[in-house]
Amino acid sequence: MSLLKRIESARPGSPGTDATPGGAPAPAAPRAVPAAAPAAAPAAAPAKAAPQGASKGKPSNTDPTGAIARCKDGSYSHAKGHSGACSDHGGVGEWMDKKE
Repeated sequence: MSLLKRIESARPGSPGTDATPGGAPAPAAPRAVPAAAPAAAPAAAPAKAAPQGASKGKPSNTDPTGAIARCKDGSYSHAKGHSGACSDHGGVGEWMDKKE
């Protein structure tokens, strides 16, 4: 092979080289795009309300101290008045604040 043919084959853009025609370097291979982060998990459902009287600072419905009624299911009502006492517990079995 002549010197001229070797020079031409070594020029950018010649077959067998990594350069593109015109002398510009070949484009880099496309880079992988990082996957999107997974979506955050949905927020937990709010907790159910505590049973009557079970919140902090109040007697629970199993504590007769200060109760106005014992319900038919055996729990105690600490309601402020008779209206609605034991409404979710089968009704009033016995009033604890008997007025004479």
